[in-house]
Amino acid sequence: MYARVRRTLPELYAFTLCMWLKSKSGGMGIGTPFSYSVPGQSNEMVLLEAGRDPMELLINDKVAQLPLNLKDGRWHHICIAWTTRDGLWSAYQDGQLRGSSDNLAAWHPIKPHGVIILGQEQVRRAQDLGNSKARKEKGGKGERKEGGRDGERERGWMERRKGGRERGKEGDRWREGGRERGRVDGKKEGRKEGREGRRGIDGEREGEREGGWMERRKEGGREERRNKGREGRRGMEGRKEKREGGG
Repeated sequence: MYARVRRTLPELYAFTLCMWLKSKSGGMGIGTPFSYSVPGQSNEMVLLEAGRDPMELLINDKVAQLPLNLKDGRWHHICIAWTTRDGLWSAYQDGQLRGSSDNLAAWHPIKPHGVIILGQEQVRRAQDLGNSKARKEKGGKGERKEGGRDGERERGWMERRKGGRERGKEGDRWREGGRERGRVDGKKEGRKEGREGRRGIDGEREGEREGGWMERRKEGGREERRNKGREGRRGMEGRKEKREGGG
């Protein structure tokens, strides 16, 4: 017995799947409580427990074994969380974290517009679904395949992510270059100010030397004039004495 969910899913980059489960008698596995298939991929998102094997989570046909214990014939509430970032996943049973890991279909987005089935796998259903959608999408321009568009979206998403990382690295290089230019400019400005300061000090010293020289020159001129005045007075007194002695 199984059930098909009428609603479909959009493109997902993370999800949390929760449900109540009870194992079969004899400790056998509970089968496939949840499966989601898209054209070209029947194991896009699957939760299964086969035989005595542990429960497994499949994303895009990549497998992770979950550390859950459901073979005791009792009801248990489980939650499985997954994100495309580094493929991180966590498994909870009865409200307790039982385990977590990474690298499960890392950076793979869950493709949209698939089929959700509760209680059964979809090994052949994905191929039938792909053929049905391909027939519906035939138009004047020929056959368009949903899988091709999904592949293009996935590649575009990965390219945008790669471009974002490259732009981030370029921004870091620009910021580092700006800091380095700031340090270099600061050193240049400091040296320039130091040279100007030294020129100012040298100018003050030169001004002091010139001021002292002018002061000494003025003092020497005054002394020279005083000496000439004394000599002139002595000369006049000598001439006066000669006149008086001749009379």
